[in-house]
Amino acid sequence: MPSSYLPFSPWLLALMLAAFCAALEAWLSGPKPFRFLASLKQPRWALPIWGWMIVGGAFYVIMTYGAAAMLQAREQGLVALVMIIAVMVTDGVWNYLLFRYRRLDWAYCW
Repeated sequence: MPSSYLPFSPWLLALMLAAFCAALEAWLSGPKPFRFLASLKQPRWALPIWGWMIVGGAFYVIMTYGAAAMLQAREQGLVALVMIIAVMVTDGVWNYLLFRYRRLDWAYCW
């Protein structure tokens, strides 16, 4: 992917990609996913809701950094970029199964 094919800087493109995947994940999660999460019986050591929000934020920071690095690597980073996108989309599907479809068994088999 020569830089002439990229309409934006790699960092801006990576940020837009991560924002799109985060919005997709939020939409796939359905209405009030944190209410459902709070209703589940969890061990004492389970993360509180705010902890999961930090984990989610860190996930997207890492994915954005990885996507930007692979975009800068051009052709050499194409396979890794596709895998990063696949991880973000898979995360959204997992949230669909867990929060919207309420199938914990399918979500953890996924």
